[in-house]
Amino acid sequence: QFPVAPETSDSYSIGFKSTLLDNRLQLNAEIFSTEYKDYQAQSTRIFPDGSLAASVDNVGKLETQGIEIEGIAIIGENLTVNFSAAYIDAEIKEWRDANCYSGQTAETGCGPNDTQDISGGDLPNAPELKYSVIADYRLELADMPFEGFIKIGRATSEL
Repeated sequence: QFPVAPETSDSYSIGFKSTLLDNRLQLNAEIFSTEYKDYQAQSTRIFPDGSLAASVDNVGKLETQGIEIEGIAIIGENLTVNFSAAYIDAEIKEWRDANCYSGQTAETGCGPNDTQDISGGDLPNAPELKYSVIADYRLELADMPFEGFIKIGRATSEL
């Protein structure tokens, strides 16, 4: 019903990319910080009668910062291991009129006009820690137009 302001950001990062151990290990790392102004967040309101209203609203300020490490290791002729890890701190610096969640009361922070101040809170659905490890074994199949492979991995995100 009304336009939202454009989302802008200022980002800073420093890192490195390297190849080590006779090109058998690629290791990359980055430290970063990004500040968003007028971040665009989608939200849905559920009214007491069960009707829904979706909207896109501007969040005043949001900041993410953290460190990411990733790499690929060649373990043997047919075996590679990919790995990555990240620690990310994503904080809502300023959002004074966020929609209240369904059933939220004044005692739990819902104010007038069904809004709440969540400034200083964590960004929803932004994992603080995430990592993955994937082993990939490839095998040439004689006289076949394709190769066989086995891939085993583990990934996790912690909110």
